[in-house]
Amino acid sequence: MAAERDLIALYEAARRSHASLARHLDRPLAHHREHLAVLRRHYVPGRGARAHEGGALPAPRVVQAPGKASEALKELREAEARAAAARVAEVSRATPGLAQLLASIGACEAGHAAVLSRVKP
Repeated sequence: MAAERDLIALYEAARRSHASLARHLDRPLAHHREHLAVLRRHYVPGRGARAHEGGALPAPRVVQAPGKASEALKELREAEARAAAARVAEVSRATPGLAQLLASIGACEAGHAAVLSRVKP
């Protein structure tokens, strides 16, 4: 969930700084908001590797978008690729139902990276 919140923050910062990219960023941003909502429905506080935290989630990162639209797109593409790779790693540690959800989210993130690679600022 923290990773999804960080991606949302990155997209929102890019939209604020580069309004010309909004039409390209709105759809993946909406997907990440949907991912977060679904993950929240499946979240069981105080379990797993972070049980010692009592179920608290870290605050979302404060993000500044790069000054150039091309740099913002590059940062988003790289963040999506990292997120997709992280979901693959998480699948191996998850229950079957959660693994399926994480795999779907990871596939979506990989797709976002591919689509963003075709956007011209």
